[in-house]
Amino acid sequence: MARPAARHTPTVTAFAVNCAIAALRKRDIEARPLLRRAGLANLDFADPHVRVPAAGQGDFLEYAAEATTDSAFGLHLSEQANPRDAGLLFYVGAAAGDLGETLTLFLRYSRLVNESLRLKLERGPERYVVEFRLVGVSQQRVRQNTEFWIGIYPQGRSRDYRPQHPAPPRCVPACSQH
Repeated sequence: MARPAARHTPTVTAFAVNCAIAALRKRDIEARPLLRRAGLANLDFADPHVRVPAAGQGDFLEYAAEATTDSAFGLHLSEQANPRDAGLLFYVGAAAGDLGETLTLFLRYSRLVNESLRLKLERGPERYVVEFRLVGVSQQRVRQNTEFWIGIYPQGRSRDYRPQHPAPPRCVPACSQH
């Protein structure tokens, strides 16, 4: 009898977690209990190649927002972060000639940074719509993470960028092949 395929837990780079740890440290808030609560305490964040479960990162950023009593923690975190430290996605965006090319490249390479992210780009005459869904991550636990990435994007671009009508991502179960 065939075994069911094992589910892969989507992972992300630790960029947002490392930014949050630094922000908590500046506020004299101990990150370790929050990391433990999010299931991330056993990871080595000094390793620049460490990957974390996407759901754990979402949880950790939500816990950090609660600990700081900052409902816009993700946005404030993005203002403090150096987008160059995000690595590949910053350089992909910075190398593009315009917003359309930036978004196209971002969609192509984003899964290397965040395996839970599914993006779709719709081009209109005067706007771009990026639809995103998450796989294997609770929609209720990604607000701070979503705001962090929406906030960090314009720092890497000198052009005018204004997100309009942001909506929470749609989530699908981890076993979905979308």
